[in-house]
Amino acid sequence: KAATQQLVRSMSAVVLRKKLTSGQDILYSRLRPDVQKSVRVGLLDALPKQDCKSVGRKLCDTIVDLAAVIFQGKSSWEELVPCLCQCINSSVEHLQLYGYWAIKQLFEFSPEVLKVHASQLHIPALLRTGLQHNDSTVQVATIQAYFSAVASMDIPQTDMVDMNTAVLKSLGECLQAQKEREVEEILESMVGVVEAKPAALGNALGSCMETMAQLCRNESWENGVRRLAYEFVISAIEGFPSQPLPAMVEEALELSMAMMLEVEDDETWGSQLTNYDTAEDVLVEAGQVGISRLASVIPDILLLPAMSRILSKYATQAPWKPRHAALLAIVQSGDHLETDHIQQLMPYILSSLQDSSIRIQWAAAQAASQVFSEHGSWIAEKHSEQLMPLLLARLQDAIPRVLAWVLAAIRDLAENMTPEMLAPHLNAIMSHCMTCIRDGPWFVAEKAFQVVSWTSDVVDEGMQPFFSAMVELMFHVIEHPAQGRDTLRGRAMECITSLGRAVGRDTYRPVAQKFMDATLSALQGTSGRFPEGWSAYYVLNAWRRTILVIEEETEAYLPRLVPILLRAAAVDACMDSGLASGAADADDEEAQWVRDSQGRRRCVNPTLMEDKAAACDVLAEVITHCEAAYGPYLRPTIDGMGVLAGFDLDSSVQSKAASCLRKLAACAPHQPEAARLPFLLALIEPLMKALHASVEPEACQGLLKALRDVQ
Repeated sequence: KAATQQLVRSMSAVVLRKKLTSGQDILYSRLRPDVQKSVRVGLLDALPKQDCKSVGRKLCDTIVDLAAVIFQGKSSWEELVPCLCQCINSSVEHLQLYGYWAIKQLFEFSPEVLKVHASQLHIPALLRTGLQHNDSTVQVATIQAYFSAVASMDIPQTDMVDMNTAVLKSLGECLQAQKEREVEEILESMVGVVEAKPAALGNALGSCMETMAQLCRNESWENGVRRLAYEFVISAIEGFPSQPLPAMVEEALELSMAMMLEVEDDETWGSQLTNYDTAEDVLVEAGQVGISRLASVIPDILLLPAMSRILSKYATQAPWKPRHAALLAIVQSGDHLETDHIQQLMPYILSSLQDSSIRIQWAAAQAASQVFSEHGSWIAEKHSEQLMPLLLARLQDAIPRVLAWVLAAIRDLAENMTPEMLAPHLNAIMSHCMTCIRDGPWFVAEKAFQVVSWTSDVVDEGMQPFFSAMVELMFHVIEHPAQGRDTLRGRAMECITSLGRAVGRDTYRPVAQKFMDATLSALQGTSGRFPEGWSAYYVLNAWRRTILVIEEETEAYLPRLVPILLRAAAVDACMDSGLASGAADADDEEAQWVRDSQGRRRCVNPTLMEDKAAACDVLAEVITHCEAAYGPYLRPTIDGMGVLAGFDLDSSVQSKAASCLRKLAACAPHQPEAARLPFLLALIEPLMKALHASVEPEACQGLLKALRDVQ
């Protein structure tokens, strides 16, 4: 309130929000009642005094987050709603904005509170006032609040009809005035409501669809507006999957193709060392994702005839862009196309692989990969003798971007072939893969590693002649990966363990020892998160596959392996703002908001949770194969897995932790007779505690199974 500089006031609001409302042990809850009241009064008193909108928005964020903390604690904030009403009913524009901004967020985070105060707020009247405002910024803030309200509570139908009409009027005015930012914000809110509550727009949905289709095709608008308009169309059809009219399906597919025609005609495309299109082709990506989403929800009786007409129309055109779009549409819908459709499309895909345009070759290789992945069993049986030589021939002269996807097609075809089918081609496949790993760019080498891994899973002992040469290549990549290419090292680890499984324990034993020593040495002393350059996902899964091969010989690595696994799985391994490991800051790109069993909003990092689950899987394999030797690690494992089993932010992690505890029961016969009963009781205690705290059915089921087996 006292600072004269906007930056100071802005940062003060941010610091207050983080200090008061973040963390597991929330600071606000520990303040004395008189201090809590002083904070509440001070925040509401400061809001009307902020004439800078950016500062006011941050202060609104602080107020809303504090309100969520207060209401989750079953307390009240009597002054909040009257203050917001005063702001909205004010004649000062920025105060009206603050009121609508705060109400929008409260509907998202604490809708039950506003429902209680619905009569006091007079929500339809408040929203109608904002929609009739002559300033587009206030109209947009009102629209955002309106759609948040619609998604959270029931509004009388007559009021909704009036307000939907007002929303479309505001959108039309912003379009007419070319106010791009306001148009984007309105479209974002419309997309949100059609995803959350598809019926909310009622009879206005038809006119909305027409407007969105026009926006999609209007090249004068920036990509952001066109993408949001397209997103609305797709989301609306997803909201009514059993009711779309054939004309609506055809129009949505045409819009998807129109999006994919926006591909850039870039002369440098072929020389770019990447496996994917660049980020500039946002409309192409949107069209691809849209085709996939439509194919997932539209009944086949409507989808397949429309897709057939669309593909025929675009695949036969001379310019490369329509044919490129047709091939990408096959990529996205291949798992929904029937066998007779695939048989008709195969000649087109294969001829496109030999097209003079490298863009067509690239898209055709993706289409081949997708078709082989989804329909590979019958394709391999009938056509592998012709297909594999054709694909191997394309490896001779393809540019790296095409080469990577041809390797993917070989991978997906090989997976569906028998050892006998693969035998005539095995030498050529391995020779090409070793060349790609040695000389190709990182993304080509990654695909080559995958081909070797998946081929190993098919031919088993047939990989013996290639084992030594491949292992040498893989260790070179593991020890000297390309800078910043963690996944390349990861693919090499995946490949070496797949080869190990294929050739068997006797051949793999010395390689397994070298591999385990190399990885364990690199990870000694880690504090939970794996060091840069060592992807936890790949390392943990490679360890698990190695243990499956060497079985009881894993005992030699227990002193170094188990502590790393326990740290990787531990709840308290990486504390962040008072939250347990796996939690994340709201600014984390991977962060997701979830609610724990006590109804608290928590921010978690899904990747870290997956790593914890993988660490539990490895521990379970270790325990399975080393029951007799696991004694020194029983207590720390019980403690670590017990805490993780009660970590109620991810039911899958809870279940895997419970599985580890269940497997520990098999260690009981190897303990001194006097220690067996206390050991089993020590297992039951954390399981009971976790079961009492859990609400997710998946987690409860895993905990109950563990309790039954332990008892």
